[in-house]
Amino acid sequence: MASHRPYSWARYWSKAGHDVTVVCAKYGPAFDDLECDLHGFQLIQVPWLPSFLEGMYRRENNSKQRQEPATVVRRCVNGVVKIATRTLSQLQQRYGVLFAQRFPDVFFMWRKLAYRQLVKHQSWDVVVSTNGPYATHLLAYDLKRTGRVKSWVADYRDLWTDHHVYNGMWPFTIYERWLERRVLRSADAASTISEPLADCLRQRNPGLCVRTIENGFEEADLDLLAPEPYFPDDGIVRIVYTGWIQAGVRDPSALFQAISMLEQELQAKQSTPSANLPLEIVTVGPVSEVVAGIARQFNVEKYVRQLGFKTRSECLRIQRDAHILLFLEYQSTEHKGLLSGKIFEYVFAGTEIWAIGKEADDSVARMLDTSNAGKHFSTDVAAIKHELAVVTANTTKRMQQPNAKYLSTFTRKNRAEAMLTLVEEVYTESVSNDGIAHC
Repeated sequence: MASHRPYSWARYWSKAGHDVTVVCAKYGPAFDDLECDLHGFQLIQVPWLPSFLEGMYRRENNSKQRQEPATVVRRCVNGVVKIATRTLSQLQQRYGVLFAQRFPDVFFMWRKLAYRQLVKHQSWDVVVSTNGPYATHLLAYDLKRTGRVKSWVADYRDLWTDHHVYNGMWPFTIYERWLERRVLRSADAASTISEPLADCLRQRNPGLCVRTIENGFEEADLDLLAPEPYFPDDGIVRIVYTGWIQAGVRDPSALFQAISMLEQELQAKQSTPSANLPLEIVTVGPVSEVVAGIARQFNVEKYVRQLGFKTRSECLRIQRDAHILLFLEYQSTEHKGLLSGKIFEYVFAGTEIWAIGKEADDSVARMLDTSNAGKHFSTDVAAIKHELAVVTANTTKRMQQPNAKYLSTFTRKNRAEAMLTLVEEVYTESVSNDGIAHC
C-alpha cells in the first residue's frame, strides 16, 4: 500500500512533463505481484543491505532450500539464530526498532548506499521524501545539506516520533526527537495524509509549512480485474477484512461478540443448538493468532476463515465481491486522523463498509458519511448485532450509491496534482528572496 502513494506521484508528474527520478530500496520476490508501469521516469533501486551481507543472506537461504545435513555446529548456530530472530521480532513488533519505523533502523545503511548512488547523477530542483522508513527523510536532508537539491518536501504517510503504533525505545526516543526537529529545519515544507496529523507536525515544528495531501485510489486498477465473482453464490454473507490484525492495534471483538449474541438468539428461536448463521468472516493477510484467539473467546471460530496472503489483484476482487468490508480502527485514542490507504481502496470498491473499533475517529466517520460508503459503529455491539440480523435475513448484497463527486477528490491523479502544486510552490519560493514556503 505504501508504494502506491509515491508511485502515483512519479507517474502523473512525469506525464505532466516533469523530469522525475525515483530512488527506493531494491524489492524482493514477496513484492513481485506489484505490476507497475515504470515508463516515463527514472528508477534507481538500491539494496538495503551491503553486498557482503546480502551475499551471506542469500547463501543462508540457498542452504536451507537445499536442505543440507545439519552438523552439530550448524544446529547450534541455527538455535542461536532462532532465539535472536525471535527476540528481534518481539522488539520490532513492540517498538518498531530495527524494522523500518524507529531508531535504530535497518535502513541506516540503505541511506548511505543510496546517497553514494545519487551523487553519481546530476542535481535536482526538488526532492520529496516519504516516511517510513524515516531514512528517506535523512537521505533528503543529506541531499539538501550538500546542495544536490534546491528544495525539500518531507511527506509523512505515518508520523515518525509520534507514530500511532510504534512508540520507539528509550533512550533512543530522546535522540529521535532531536534528530527529527534538526532535519526538518532544512525542509521547505511537509505534507501528510490528514489535518489532525498535519496539526501534530505544526505543533512539533513551529514555522514549518504543512499541507494535507490525502491518500487516494487508482480507479483504472478496478477495470483490470477478472469479471468472475471471487465468492460462490451460496447464500452466505461474507464480511471481509484485508490487512494486518495485531494485538493492541486493531480489535474485532465487538463484531465477534455481536455474532455470538445473534447466533444464541437464532438457536433459542429455533430451539436447536446446531442452528448456524449464513455468515462468514474472511480475513486476508498474515494468519493471525489474535483473530483466532478472539474467535475462540466468543465461540465463533466456525464463522472465521483466514485466507493468508493474496496478490493485490485478488484482494481488490475480494473487496469488490464481498457483502461487507470491515474497517478496524486503531485502538489508540491518542491519535486522530489515521486515514490509512485501506479506507480509500474500500470506498472505491463499491461495497458497504462497517467501521468498528474505538470511539469513532472523526476523519474516518466523516469520510464514510460524506461518501455514503458505510457506517461507523465504534464499539456498539447492539447496533452491530442489529445490522447483522438484517443482512443475514436477506443475503442479497446491498448495493451502494456512493457520492461520486466527493470520491473524485481522492483519485490518485487528483492527489498527485495537489502534491505537485505544493512542490511547485516550494520550488518557486526557493528561488525567490526569502526561500520560505508559505501555506
